[in-house]
Amino acid sequence: MPWRAASGKVYQLCLLDTNALSEIVKHPTVEGRGFVQRFPPSEWVPCWTVYNLVELRRSSRAYQPWLSFFGVYPSFLLKPENQILDDEIANYDTPEQVCVQLNAFSPAGRDCAHHLGEFIDGFFSDPRTQKIEKRFPTRIEAMLEEWLSRKAAFSPRNEAANAVDADRYVDEVGAVELCLSRREWVQSMLRKKQAPDIARLPSLHTVLYSQYCRLFDGGWSPRAAEVTDVLIAAAAPYMDAVVTERFQAGIFRKIRGRVRGMDATQIYSLADLR
Repeated sequence: MPWRAASGKVYQLCLLDTNALSEIVKHPTVEGRGFVQRFPPSEWVPCWTVYNLVELRRSSRAYQPWLSFFGVYPSFLLKPENQILDDEIANYDTPEQVCVQLNAFSPAGRDCAHHLGEFIDGFFSDPRTQKIEKRFPTRIEAMLEEWLSRKAAFSPRNEAANAVDADRYVDEVGAVELCLSRREWVQSMLRKKQAPDIARLPSLHTVLYSQYCRLFDGGWSPRAAEVTDVLIAAAAPYMDAVVTERFQAGIFRKIRGRVRGMDATQIYSLADLR
């Protein structure tokens, strides 16, 4: 959804996955130029998550060029999927819009907290962050195993992936996930004789649809990187555009009319930047 700056100017928001960020900075005359032309900084703000950052730091070819490029390019760091879900739950019964921005970066700002390089230096100097980063691969592998256990426990009515089974998967797995992670809120809903509506939690809705489309695609191979792609996708319902790898772009196009907030989202793959 568009963002209004303090000056009153309105910008559109574009979410980029890690591969898109990497290719933009590794190939500045192709994908980089295509990105700037399609999303000029006078109209668009690129957005990324901490998951992108952790993945980029593992690539010596991409990380420093990314810091150099986005160090002079205004951008937003977005909240992780669990914080977005918390905000959606907090605003479940209100007309308030969920804000997914966690921090803004601009080379023109005076506050070092909004300078990308200085922010990242401080962020990864924190022992708590270092511990989280060290455990990140183990956490992602555990999440992948959880996905596969969900697939084993689900009984699809059709062999091929389809919309009816996708909706069932979202409802069944979503109910279990909310009971485990947001138990008090679910109990408060049940006391009011209401069942949580996954459709009113767009980030979780997107994550679960993205899981289903992977797990029940005959050509899909389980890889840890797929988990981070889905976690990043949680912010998509709050974006005006998304640039992602081809498979996830296809999923977004399938669910665009089913997830609240995504009906007008522009979906692009890297090929569109070339």
